[in-house]
Amino acid sequence: MNVSLDWLRQYCSIDVPRAELLEKLSTIGLNVEDAVEKNGDLIIELEVTSNRGDCMSHIGVAREIAAAFGGEFNIPAVDCPVSKEKAQDTTSVEILDADLCPRYTARVIRGVKVGSSPDWLQKRIKSMGRSPVNNIVDITNFVMLECGQPLHAFDLAKLDGGRIVVRRAKKGEKITALDATQCDLAENMLVIADAVKPAAIAGVIGGADSEVSASTVDILLESAAFNPVSVRRTARAFKLESDASTRFGRGTAWDGVDWASRRVAALIVEIAGGELLDGVVDVQKIQYEPARVALRFARIPVILGIDVPASDAVRILKALGFEPVAQDDKRVEVLVPSYRSRDVCREIDLIEEVARHYGYDKIDIERPIPVAITQPRKRDIVQDVIEPALVARGFCETLTVPFVDKSPVGIAAMWDCAEPLEVRNPVNVNQSFMRRSMLPSLLAAAAHNENHGAHELKLFEVSNVYLPRGGKQLPEEKNVVAILAEGGFAEIKGVVEALFVDLNVNQDIRFELAEFIGLDADCTAAVLCGEKRIGVVGMISQDAASHFGLRGKYGFAEIDFLSLVGLAGENPQHKPLPRYPAVERDLAVVMDDSVTWRAVEQAVFAAKAPNLRSVEFVDLYKGKQLDKGKKSLAFRLIYRSDDATLTGEEVAAAQKKVIESLEKNVNAILRK
Repeated sequence: MNVSLDWLRQYCSIDVPRAELLEKLSTIGLNVEDAVEKNGDLIIELEVTSNRGDCMSHIGVAREIAAAFGGEFNIPAVDCPVSKEKAQDTTSVEILDADLCPRYTARVIRGVKVGSSPDWLQKRIKSMGRSPVNNIVDITNFVMLECGQPLHAFDLAKLDGGRIVVRRAKKGEKITALDATQCDLAENMLVIADAVKPAAIAGVIGGADSEVSASTVDILLESAAFNPVSVRRTARAFKLESDASTRFGRGTAWDGVDWASRRVAALIVEIAGGELLDGVVDVQKIQYEPARVALRFARIPVILGIDVPASDAVRILKALGFEPVAQDDKRVEVLVPSYRSRDVCREIDLIEEVARHYGYDKIDIERPIPVAITQPRKRDIVQDVIEPALVARGFCETLTVPFVDKSPVGIAAMWDCAEPLEVRNPVNVNQSFMRRSMLPSLLAAAAHNENHGAHELKLFEVSNVYLPRGGKQLPEEKNVVAILAEGGFAEIKGVVEALFVDLNVNQDIRFELAEFIGLDADCTAAVLCGEKRIGVVGMISQDAASHFGLRGKYGFAEIDFLSLVGLAGENPQHKPLPRYPAVERDLAVVMDDSVTWRAVEQAVFAAKAPNLRSVEFVDLYKGKQLDKGKKSLAFRLIYRSDDATLTGEEVAAAQKKVIESLEKNVNAILRK
């Protein structure tokens, strides 16, 4: 972005040496790339960051200079006589795509005389490295360079119907641009059309068919607000990076739309003659309200490390156009000007504005910055346990996208039965739904790895699933821990149980048979804490494996992360290694086939046998030697005392208690 020092002086007083001015511009964020003397003027090349569209103009840069040096800042007053004829009676504007053009204004000037621009105007245009065209075009370029709002002048006689329709292009439409480029328009591109055809590519370039020429008498003057993303996309598609697209692509000021239009109209009447029709056709599809942002004075030293007087902070903000609407000893609340609405929306943004103009050089780089040590959140502690624990067990972490297909496996749900959410504009048309379980995401990752020669896969991910709430409410984003590994049910269940041990969960966790889409109905269990389901563990069904083309046999688990956070106990305390040996005793008991291993465990510990430390499953037997409907379980009991070596009599007495408890609670009989 080039600016003229002589031109800048039209809006602010600059009574400092040039070297000081150039240094100050760089320190407030407008880095000076070059400065060249040209015909007695200094042309300054500035690097303007993409968030500072307001500085793509002389007025914007002048505002910054005035704020930096405490000088006056003036925007030219606009006053132009109007005729009795009204603009609304001559033309009309219709906006069909408000998402791409929220505001469009049109003014009409009749009886202009197109010709060469006066010397002062040609000088301004040439100083910016541009060639004068004619007085009408030069005036629109001048005002764009002055305030940053691009404008376009149409020859009113060349617009069919004498009106404007702002719409997306129709299939097969074409336009010849002002630079003679032939443009085949896509249906997602915004055009400025008349009653029949496109007359300009919105925010990018005008059309040759409606351009101002020596024969032009009546002008329709456009000033509008366009969607920056749409303008950038269209300009790139045609490789037409114009002055207008550069500014519209960064975002223009809502309030600048009408001011720039009035400014151009007044200059046209002054230079090219003619008369301005009364009024303006101003179609606004949104009700613009300036944002209100509060700045707490106490936050400034916390962020910057230096004390900035409240009066200086308010002075700087006012000089930059932020209007105070409420103020006391602790804070000031300001209205954000429309030319800064895209990059100032938070308190920290206001602090940055204060820092830029108060002076980064005033920050003492050797002064220690106070750091407040905060305790980590419990959820962070839990995640720091889960992820290393799974990695230590051979798992690899994945990072998957949350979009899935609408196959039964793709929309598998572990947590609700509501219809999945469909994405309106999916990146991949084959993945247009939000996942309700991590199952399809990890299965897709496993299939990708298998196809690239990986074996014995173990994958996990801590991420979100998206559960619909109904109506127009945003979905619930449930954070879950998902695990997928080759192997059997016992292996994947063992990983889940190990996680509970790692997290020092002391509450009763049990597994009950359940059915879920994508998992084998005979090898799937819900994970319960009390009556609350906190997860699911199971084997991948044959249908799910076939859908993803998997060759291996996989187990899957999905656990509610917040439930794990709530269940996690305090950090386990250190215990010294045992000083005395353990004593092991094996038992084999016969019981009904319906009795679960969990019931056996509970019966063993219900005995409250002295010094019993643990019980371990050894073997299961069903066969001819047992009656129908019976099974034999073999398990190992481990005893240890912290005070002495256990005697045989002590262990025998404890064993007797265990056997009696098994007989009482699960009708078990000691196998002989």
